[in-house]
Amino acid sequence: MTGTGEIRRPDRIDTFLMLVFLLGIYLEYSPKLAAGIPVPAAPAGVAGLVMLMRNARRVEERQFVALAGVIGLYLLSVVSVGDVAHLGERIKGFLQLSYSLVIGYGAWLTATLYSRERLARLFLGFCLFVLVGCVLENYTGFRAVSDAVRGVLYDAFIYDATLRDHDLYGGVRPKLFTSEPSHLAFAFTVFAFIWYVLSTRSGKMIGYVAMLGAGMFLMRSPTLVLGFVLILPYQLLVAGRGARGRVRGADAAVIAVVVVTSAALAGVVLAGGQMFSSRMAQAEAGDDASFFFRAIGPFQVALDTIQRHPIAGAGLTGEEYIADRVQEIYVSAAGFNPQWVFDKVAEVLTNYFWLHWIYLGAVWGVVLLFALTRMLRMLHAPSLAFCWIVWAVMGQAAGAYVSPKPWAVLMLACAASTLHFYQPVVAGRRAARRPVPRHRRQIREPAAEPRLL
Repeated sequence: MTGTGEIRRPDRIDTFLMLVFLLGIYLEYSPKLAAGIPVPAAPAGVAGLVMLMRNARRVEERQFVALAGVIGLYLLSVVSVGDVAHLGERIKGFLQLSYSLVIGYGAWLTATLYSRERLARLFLGFCLFVLVGCVLENYTGFRAVSDAVRGVLYDAFIYDATLRDHDLYGGVRPKLFTSEPSHLAFAFTVFAFIWYVLSTRSGKMIGYVAMLGAGMFLMRSPTLVLGFVLILPYQLLVAGRGARGRVRGADAAVIAVVVVTSAALAGVVLAGGQMFSSRMAQAEAGDDASFFFRAIGPFQVALDTIQRHPIAGAGLTGEEYIADRVQEIYVSAAGFNPQWVFDKVAEVLTNYFWLHWIYLGAVWGVVLLFALTRMLRMLHAPSLAFCWIVWAVMGQAAGAYVSPKPWAVLMLACAASTLHFYQPVVAGRRAARRPVPRHRRQIREPAAEPRLL
């Protein structure tokens, strides 16, 4: 397995598979096997595996070893946990995580076949589909169609915060075939941001801000604010990199001032606007369960788990192992409402960034962070910091650490930034040529259209 660097352009099958992968991440449809084991984001899983097989000749030995090493270390972390009563659940979590990493790599292999603009159009098309769908669901009878599909896809598809949405947002928020509004907003934010990174259009920042603004108006979800946060790391760590991969100081400083100022103005408008004023007041008063379970609670549980289980944490999907302790932490935490009732601890730890430390503890958490970073290096990520910042920021709005969603975010950020680096846009001149990485001899850039192969 040396990676022959087979040169080919993406065809319609590749595009179809990428769309199915994105649709799987968007829907998070997870049917269960005969043994009752769920298959997270099944459409994405099928597409990712097929993409991996179609690109088998492009798999580099270093990449394979790095990915296998990460998976092996996760397995060692599972068996390092002293508790054996929940070993079966941890093994299930390990299998789901391995599956998620493998299909994410398959998506990376296919994404890096594309030119920047062609892949950007794919993400833009998906975002426009979501916006049009939200318009139809908000202002026509299309909501009934969406709910009918959701009834087929999800066992418990009824969103139980409809009354809260009426109070906070003045109506029912769109879900557009997803299980809840936050999943819709998360996928839209990620896909819009990937378009922003990939696009070669000069006015793409205006388009990106306009898309996020339209999304906030239609979806009324605070998750989209994270899309504004991601502008700064992109401008500094990706767009602001010079020909040798270094950040250009003067350009970066100007961009930073513009972006920070824009973000501050946007924050003032959003904070003072009617759209989120009620939600913010509820969070400040300690009455927002969603905010507590995404931001406050997981952080406190992570600190406690690192102190009590510093070596291996609770283990992958080991929520039940620390269930009693989570209950104690939540009940004694400031901002927790005793009226909030939950059946499973996994339902109230919805932050995959903090789940990394809850599952792995301090020691294995750091070890796996280095191993994953090594894997990103083998995938030629031009900015490791950019990939991890995108992953961490979006982790504030989603849980399910072992599902494909977190790793799709990481792999898509890696692919988009890699294409951006190897296919730069220079106004009025041919794209500048980039040095070929020492361990990737097969990367070639055709004169007419630079392309990562």
